[in-house]
Amino acid sequence: MSVGFSWLVRSAVPDDNAALLDLVEACPVKAAFSLRTSRRPDFFALTRLGGEWSRVLVVETAEGALVGCVAVLGRQCWIGGVLRPSLYAGDLRVHPAWRGRGLSDALVSAATRLAADIDPDMPAMVTVLAGNRAMRTLLAGKSGVSSFLHVATVRLHTLPLVRRRNSPSSLRLSTAGPQDAGEMAALWSRLAPRRQFTQDRDEVAFSEWIASAPGLDWPSYRLARRPDGSLAGFLAAWDERGCKETTVLEYSTGAAAFRAIYNVVAPALGGAPLPRRGEPVRALQVVHLCVAPEEPDTLRALLLAAAEGCRGLGAVALTIGLDVIDPTARALAGIPAITTDVEAYVLTAGGPWRGPPLKDRPLHFEIALA
Repeated sequence: MSVGFSWLVRSAVPDDNAALLDLVEACPVKAAFSLRTSRRPDFFALTRLGGEWSRVLVVETAEGALVGCVAVLGRQCWIGGVLRPSLYAGDLRVHPAWRGRGLSDALVSAATRLAADIDPDMPAMVTVLAGNRAMRTLLAGKSGVSSFLHVATVRLHTLPLVRRRNSPSSLRLSTAGPQDAGEMAALWSRLAPRRQFTQDRDEVAFSEWIASAPGLDWPSYRLARRPDGSLAGFLAAWDERGCKETTVLEYSTGAAAFRAIYNVVAPALGGAPLPRRGEPVRALQVVHLCVAPEEPDTLRALLLAAAEGCRGLGAVALTIGLDVIDPTARALAGIPAITTDVEAYVLTAGGPWRGPPLKDRPLHFEIALA
């Protein structure tokens, strides 16, 4: 509570959808490209896709205004090579007009109590965009000593969708179909323990997830097969416009200059122009990356094939997120990209994480669901 007004933290209900959609749009990201995200028509669509279960907590004022939220998602993940339950906390937002009144602390405290009621020793992950000073202060806590363990830096690589020369490869590339689900799930189960916080997915889970994700279908997946026909890896390029769309609000001086130059050369390279202020950005996200860490050439072949397949769709970019310690990041050598870092932290409701080491293998992080 704060002097002069009061609030209530409660669980969101379906009738909160409209207010949550308004809240998301009231909280733009301000950087070189100032962006506003829309989650219309259904705020809860991404939270349902993000875990086996989800709970959204909201702050409601005494006057009935919904002015903040945070989401807590439950997942079965591979952590330290062992499958165990975990949590992911995200979507922490407070309306700009209500910031500085302790609402972020109230939401974090409520999420912590929820986690403690489930299991005080269960690992919970949060992610913060690099440079977000407000969140860094919040993570440090009132004492200035953080209970949050930094576990990874995930670098987002945004690749312009222009023509590129494919590297010679013995891999055979194709789009996926329902008949590939079993083989994809088997490869996922074999490789998932080699990364941290990879969700557990069997054949049924894959098929159900794809069916429930707006804008995603089997041909969105690219498969890479070895000469003997065995599956070497796969990924999907997801057009999220059915559940999330981003609009450019403003370009910085430098970003505006870059846009002007890029839009002159883009047609000659087969790329779509960058949008004007007030226009949506059509960019696709890589999901369900499944490649062995020691096979960056497989990832490179998949990325180039996915980018080429998306180039004629009017999209401007394809974004992939990789832990900076992930050996497969070598796949991006020589490919021009705009990069942004996201910091990942882990704690438990009972305090700092005291389980197995979390920096001994790359973090698997689905940026499309963040």
